[in-house]
Amino acid sequence: MIGRITHVIDSLAIGGAQKLLVTFAHEAQRRSLRCEVICLSSPSGSAVEAELAAAGVTLTYFPARRLLDLGRLRRLAQYFRQSKPDVIQTHLTYANIVGGLAGYGAGIPVAATLHSAGNDRRYSRVRAILESWVLRWLDRVVIAVGGQTEQAHRRRLGNQTMRVVYNAVEEPAGMTESERQAIRGQWLKDPESVILISAGRFSTVKAYDDLIRAFAIVHAANPHTLLLLAGDGVMRADWEELAIELEVSRAVVFLGRRNDVPRLLRASDLYASSSVVEGTPLSVMEAMAAGLPVVATDVGDLHTLLNSECGVLVPPREPERLAAEITRLAADRPGRQRMGERARDFAASHFGCAAWFQELLAIYTEMQETR
Repeated sequence: MIGRITHVIDSLAIGGAQKLLVTFAHEAQRRSLRCEVICLSSPSGSAVEAELAAAGVTLTYFPARRLLDLGRLRRLAQYFRQSKPDVIQTHLTYANIVGGLAGYGAGIPVAATLHSAGNDRRYSRVRAILESWVLRWLDRVVIAVGGQTEQAHRRRLGNQTMRVVYNAVEEPAGMTESERQAIRGQWLKDPESVILISAGRFSTVKAYDDLIRAFAIVHAANPHTLLLLAGDGVMRADWEELAIELEVSRAVVFLGRRNDVPRLLRASDLYASSSVVEGTPLSVMEAMAAGLPVVATDVGDLHTLLNSECGVLVPPREPERLAAEITRLAADRPGRQRMGERARDFAASHFGCAAWFQELLAIYTEMQETR
């Protein structure tokens, strides 16, 4: 019987893995299960922290200056022995390493989570090798978010047990038309203008340079268009410079990190994803749940999320193809609305939180029974 679940994560800044923790917390709260989140960074006052606390989650912090801080590893293992969670689930590279080591030392079964099909280039090869070793030899099971992620990591994990679990998306809150227009009015004077939006970490794999190049073509054909980019990261300055170079800086809005992406999605008309590497992108699933048609590059598991009734897939690194599909949908309001309604219906029937949570509980129960 699972009664207490502990999650370990690198940080609680806004991101896909962090949003899933909030979704998990809400489902655990509905079932009166105890849920704790251990963060390997210091408190940041983020919206994710506030949402987790509001859902009754215990937040505990174990920051350290170095990844392999022996003092932290000892303290964390001792904490696990004292708190006695039934299972531990880790998320992202640092947590997969630190949480895996500490959980193994404490004798608690650990499920590590791989959220992306790509290797994170922010981390050195040594850390990637260390993560592979922990995943392969110390963890009880590895959860791959999507089939493409499982395929991408299978070779490095050998015979380790891997379970494919797709993301879930909570149903977005409603929005009145006056609220929608108020948000749009921050950037637009013409209510008939088309807002294209994308959200994610500003890293090279997101390829927002391709999206900005595509949007320059779109905007030349239809000046009543606006591109919102929600997120931040190391590539922001380069991409801001690109927007200036392409003379679309007034029509491309760099929003930075936002706590209100679901509301921004509801206020927009079209979602775009230009990634060159993906797993099962939560951002696209959230856009579909918000009723937006999607134009995306055909990478990762996006082909399982989008069909011709919900969106359009184009090859990666071809901004002209991306621009052509965005231009077509931007000019076809009835078509966008039909596609958005079908995307919402698909999300409601395929991305349900209850079934996702039960799938995780089944994995936890199996882990506990084989201790």
